Amino acid sequence: MIRHPHLFACIIAGLLAAPATAQILPPGATVTRLVTGYSFTEGPVYDRAGGVYFTNLIFSNQFNSDIIRYNIDTGMAVVVDPTSDGANGLFLDANGQVISADQATHRISRRSAIDITVVEQILASSWNGAGFNSPNDLVIDAAGGIYFSDPDYNNVRAQPEGVYYRNPAGTVNRILSGFARPNGVMLSPDGDTFYLAVEGEKRIMAYDVAADGSLSNQRQFARTDVNASGVTLPGITNGPDGLTVDAAGNLYAAVQNAVFAWDPSGQRLFDLPVPQDPTNVAFGGTDGRSLFITAGNSLYGIELNVPSTTPGDYNGDAVVDAADYVVWRKGDGTQTDYDLWRANFGRTAGNGAGATANAAVPEPATGAVLLMMTIFVCVPRRQSTQS
Repeated sequence: MIRHPHLFACIIAGLLAAPATAQILPPGATVTRLVTGYSFTEGPVYDRAGGVYFTNLIFSNQFNSDIIRYNIDTGMAVVVDPTSDGANGLFLDANGQVISADQATHRISRRSAIDITVVEQILASSWNGAGFNSPNDLVIDAAGGIYFSDPDYNNVRAQPEGVYYRNPAGTVNRILSGFARPNGVMLSPDGDTFYLAVEGEKRIMAYDVAADGSLSNQRQFARTDVNASGVTLPGITNGPDGLTVDAAGNLYAAVQNAVFAWDPSGQRLFDLPVPQDPTNVAFGGTDGRSLFITAGNSLYGIELNVPSTTPGDYNGDAVVDAADYVVWRKGDGTQTDYDLWRANFGRTAGNGAGATANAAVPEPATGAVLLMMTIFVCVPRRQSTQS
C-alpha cells in the first residue's frame, strides 16, 4: 500500500528523468569506424560547430602531430594544422578556442578560433625554473583554470612526472606527483571531483576540488586491469589513457581494447570493445550523446543513451529548471552562466524551446525560493492525529 501517493509520483518522475544505467549502452550497439589511415590518433574534442578535432601523432626523428577536423555531417576529415608542435590532448575553452597540450614544445597553448594553426598565447611553459616533459592531456574548470598532466614517455626528465594547475590568474603550480605515467584528466560536471588516469599503475584516482582549484581526499576510484567483478584480467599491459564524463557524471576511460564506464560511485556500468587500443574519448554532436573515440590509426564513434547537453542544464537532467539555478549558485557561477540559464529556462534536451519557454524566469533572488516550493509540493505534510 502506498501511503504517500503524491510523494511516490514525484519520486517516479525523478527516476524517469534520468536514463537507466543499464541502457546507457544500447543492447547490441558497437562502435563505428568513422575515418582511418592515420599514424596514432589522440585528443578528440567537439568544436560545437558540427566537427570533431583530433590529433595524429607522428613518431619520426622529430616528434610532431597533425590536427584533423572530422565533419560529422559529411563524414569527411581534413588536416587543419600539419605542424602543430606535437599537439596531443585538446580541450575547448569557454570562448570556443582550442587549448592544446603540445609535446614537442613542452607547453600548453591557446589557439585562434579563426585559424587553429595560430598560437595566440602560450599559457604554460615551465614550472619552478624548468620546462615540462611532455604535456599530455588537459581539462578546464568553470573558472577558466587548467589542469594538465605531464608524464615523461619521451625520457625528457625535465620534471618529476606530475599534474599541474594553471589558475585563472595565470599562476602555475604542480599539484600532484609521485605517479607512474599520469595521463588522462577530467572533472565531474559539477566541478567537485577531479579524476586522474594513472597509465603506469592501471588505475584511476579521484580527488575533491576546492574553490581555489586545489585537490584533497586522494582515493582510488577504479582499476582498469579487472573485470566488473574485480577479477584480474589476463594480458593487460596498458593502463588507462584519456577520460571523459557525460552530463550525468558517469566516467569513461580509454583502456586496453575497450572503453570502460563507471557511475559516479565507482560502479562499473559496461565495457565497450574497440577494434584498436583506444587512446582518448570525448562526447559531442548536437545533443552531446555521441561518444568519439581515438584508437590506433582511426576515429570511432557510437551513440549512447546519456542525458543530452543542453545550455543552462547544469545538473545534467536534460531540462533547464530551478534545480540548475542551485547548481549555478553552489559553483559560484558567473553572470554569463546565469544569463545562459535564464535564456534557456524551460528547455529540454533535443528541442529548441521547452513547454515553459515563455514562462516567467525567476531572478537570482527568487530562484532558490522556486526550488524550495517545488520540494515542498513533493514532500507530504504530516497528517494531524487530532480529531
